[in-house]
Amino acid sequence: GRKFYVNPSYAEQAKVSIESAEGQVKTTLEQMVQVPSAYWLDTKSKIRGEGTKTMEGILKDAAAKSPPELVTFIVYDLPNRDCHAKASNG
Repeated sequence: GRKFYVNPSYAEQAKVSIESAEGQVKTTLEQMVQVPSAYWLDTKSKIRGEGTKTMEGILKDAAAKSPPELVTFIVYDLPNRDCHAKASNG
């Protein structure tokens, strides 16, 4: 099967938490750094642009891998969806 993409921006953010963690929490965080995760698209600003903090940048980076890696996105706050906030009101 194909490998899923690990976002380097996420890994960098996780490393900040690892620096201040201790014991089993630190060990767990160190293991999680290389676990693929979905990227949330919750604002239009995360769609276009360079670097691995945008959808375009992530797709470009994942496609450059050999072989290209699979990417998972979560699209949040779509227009005309959840108009009564049933999913977000607890």
